[in-house]
Amino acid sequence: MRSRIKKTVAALAAAVTISSAVSVPSGCSAQDDDGTVKLRWVTYSTAVPADIKEVIAAANAYSKEKIGVTVELEVQPSEMINLIMASGEYYDMIFTCEWLNPYDTNAAKGLYYDITDLVQSETPVLYDTIGDYWEAAELHGRLYGVPVLKDMGTEMMYRLNSDYFEGEKGMEIPEFMDFADIEPYLAAYKADYPHKYPLAMDKSGIPGMTNFMERIIGTVIFVPYEDEHPRALQLGGSEPHALAACARLGEQWGYDEINLNCGCPSPRVQRGAFGAALMLDAPLVADCVRAMQDATSLPVTVKHRIGIDGRDDYAFVRDFVGTLYEAGCRVFIVHARSAWLQGLS
Repeated sequence: MRSRIKKTVAALAAAVTISSAVSVPSGCSAQDDDGTVKLRWVTYSTAVPADIKEVIAAANAYSKEKIGVTVELEVQPSEMINLIMASGEYYDMIFTCEWLNPYDTNAAKGLYYDITDLVQSETPVLYDTIGDYWEAAELHGRLYGVPVLKDMGTEMMYRLNSDYFEGEKGMEIPEFMDFADIEPYLAAYKADYPHKYPLAMDKSGIPGMTNFMERIIGTVIFVPYEDEHPRALQLGGSEPHALAACARLGEQWGYDEINLNCGCPSPRVQRGAFGAALMLDAPLVADCVRAMQDATSLPVTVKHRIGIDGRDDYAFVRDFVGTLYEAGCRVFIVHARSAWLQGLS
């Protein structure tokens, strides 16, 4: 069993860059007839990456040749991962973080294997690669998982229109680029089409765009948005000075309205101190509204719910809206449902 555990840990050296959080070994696994150790690796996602089979096949060919180990990678939703942990179902490596399959809690319960010594003796390259980030996985000075970032295994690609940039603009498109290298291309397009956005991305901006690259080969499509108005910039946050700075940028970028999100109920948003949770602190929201109004000539609007958790009476919503009205907000976008922050996912 101990030799198999060593191979389990060694497999992390070959596979660590395609994980999206912390993977942890928890036991010994099966062997094929040729002696190859086969590991069950459970990771989290709400959707299966399009190229997962090709990536795992290539990784398995490499790891089988080098260390005699292959993996069966399962992409599971949060509910299934929680069920696996609760039932004691067998696995070799599994996704864990602070918001799913909580690392500290389960490591303290003894649900993860102590890899402190093995990761140094069996995978010294991995140990050196993680470096100072090992501290993120320490619990009472011991290691029960490997801290990794999916960004470590993402190769970003920019799809540029060669007919336009090389043909019309006379610009060379290199084979390899840093993110900063695309700025001249964005500037050239913006100069020709000042009312369009040269780089397509979602509402999360640059961090969100890179965060979505779950595939090992990610593609960012270089497509401009059409010039449609009116166009609102929705902001999430609870720090008046930061929201004011963003509102000022929104006006510079050609938006027609600044909207403050007081309606999103997700746990991640709550941890960021914005969204529907702000309905519990109307004076703070009023401060945010005033700060944004002082920073921009654009109208500042607020999106909110009709209540949160059990507080959905008329008086609650009336007082929230009234406080913001006194702060100068004149337009409210109402998501006509209560937001449940506790008890439901």
